[in-house]
Amino acid sequence: MESCFLLLLSVASLLNIALGEYTTSKCYGNHYMNSQCPGSGRVIAVKKLQYGMKWYISDECPKNIESLQHGNTTTCCQYEEGDCLRNITEYNDKYLYLSRLSRLRVISQNTATPRQYMTCANNNHTYSNYVQVVFDCVAEKRIKNLCSYQRFESVNGTVYLYREPYYSIQESCECRFESENVSTIQVFAIDVRLQPVLNIPDSNYNGECVNYSTNRLTFNDTNNNSKVLVCENRTIYSEYEPIYSSSGNVLNVSYTEDGPESQQIWILVQASKGKLEVECNPKLSTTTTFTTPATSAGGGITSKHTNSPNNTNNHTSGGHAHGNNIKTTNIPGKKDPAERRAVGNAALYTVIGVAALAVLLIIMAGVFITRTRGSAKRRRRVSTIMGRSD
Repeated sequence: MESCFLLLLSVASLLNIALGEYTTSKCYGNHYMNSQCPGSGRVIAVKKLQYGMKWYISDECPKNIESLQHGNTTTCCQYEEGDCLRNITEYNDKYLYLSRLSRLRVISQNTATPRQYMTCANNNHTYSNYVQVVFDCVAEKRIKNLCSYQRFESVNGTVYLYREPYYSIQESCECRFESENVSTIQVFAIDVRLQPVLNIPDSNYNGECVNYSTNRLTFNDTNNNSKVLVCENRTIYSEYEPIYSSSGNVLNVSYTEDGPESQQIWILVQASKGKLEVECNPKLSTTTTFTTPATSAGGGITSKHTNSPNNTNNHTSGGHAHGNNIKTTNIPGKKDPAERRAVGNAALYTVIGVAALAVLLIIMAGVFITRTRGSAKRRRRVSTIMGRSD
């Protein structure tokens, strides 16, 4: 029986890995929880934050968990059937975990495990003694910058968008999504914290919305349905929480930043059926020609054109996707290198042509003058001879 149970656990673990879902945990008495996304170029998207307590007391998991000397490899620090689990609803704990895990490649943080009184049937403990995190690993190349110019097609109908930290933007960023006629579009909050980033010690670890910041996310569809998320004290949206569902196949999303930038804007936009066409911030585009998208083998997103108005502020983390078929952007007042070379060559050829013509004219003038002088000498000579004959 035990062998069958272990086999089932192994199968479940393999399924989780295949689906890109991972779990890590730590005990109350331990400071660090270590885990990371396998491979390279993948970041953590938190799916579930929970704290819990064991249903039994043993030498490995004593009642006074503070005295625990064992590492995180013990079953005391991991969920087992019969344990009591609760979602982290107390804002500061949830916020701290998100701010130290979200969009990072490695979990390595020392946020305290919630120490909460729990009432669960058939449990000998009274306070929570471990915390558990379930997360996805998302390829960074799939995460597009909400505030730069983007135009691409997601063949699998899913798009990750985020507001890149420290990226200089105008007051608002806008994206338009269009799916197949019979499809609708849903938006999920991976990590949405509209509270501003402040340059004050520990300010990143509070949930206060200052009175001079009115950061907000707005959703509108073609049927005039809309929803606005505004900055509210101690309110965050996360763990793939559904925050908007369209009534049609077209959706407009705008992010307005009035004051300091938000601590995190990371959403998933998903079509209920088929592909999803995306265009963000067309006012930042300086070109009107686009290439035909190719089918992407990884993640389903293929770029048609990507351009950043502030290249010096770009970060490699979650950066812009660049396909092999991107056309060079024509910036007003600046010419394409090939065009500059063509203009330069034309000018050079013109100069050479004018110089050659000038040389030819000079030669012809010299020949004409020489011949004229020769004719004059001959006429004088003939005149002299004729005078003598007379």
